[in-house]
Amino acid sequence: DAKYIELLDAMDKLIERTPADYSEVEKAKAEAAALNPDDYVDFSAVTSAVNAVIYGKYSDEQNIVDGMAQAIRNAIAALVLKAEISTSDPSIVADNTNHAIVLTAEYVETYAECIEASGDYAVSFEPNSYGVYSTGATVIMSKDGCDDIIYTVAVLGDIDGNGKADANDAFLARMCALGLLELTNTAYNIAADANCDGEITEEDFVLIQDSAIFNDYIFNDYSIGA
Repeated sequence: DAKYIELLDAMDKLIERTPADYSEVEKAKAEAAALNPDDYVDFSAVTSAVNAVIYGKYSDEQNIVDGMAQAIRNAIAALVLKAEISTSDPSIVADNTNHAIVLTAEYVETYAECIEASGDYAVSFEPNSYGVYSTGATVIMSKDGCDDIIYTVAVLGDIDGNGKADANDAFLARMCALGLLELTNTAYNIAADANCDGEITEEDFVLIQDSAIFNDYIFNDYSIGA
């Protein structure tokens, strides 16, 4: 009868169903796999899109499969590269958490040559109020369509930013060690902590004083997160 014929037709269609084409899905997954998640601010959307792929669809569901591939590519297109600074000289430390560039006075004239930015950002430099590129100077990362990202330079021992560790810096360090002066700017705090132990103490005063009087070298022992 008619119902039986209708059932047979339906069964024939079911048997004749062909698998959907997943080639674009595989290409999109390969594109995602070629990326380094650590290079991006948030890679979770790409991971979710890849994990959301469901296999076993048929040709009459090709639009769903194509949508999976597109979802992966949309997530990749929306990725934002991390904007960070790195340096080619280990004596100059880029602290991407505190947005500080930490160095010693010997490198004030040359550190700009060692600065590199990620994410296609351009780098420019602005001097501090003394007109020098010591403590308080800024390193600016800029990119069309993005807000500028500003790092502040901290030269160990040069608290006032005049380009050298001198008697005035020693005086400022002593005032900080005694609790008579509080430095509210991160870069100036880093500069005053000459021995990089996380505190401004009498030892920092002595280091800066000896650098000012005897031209003693201040070592850059700054550790990110310290």
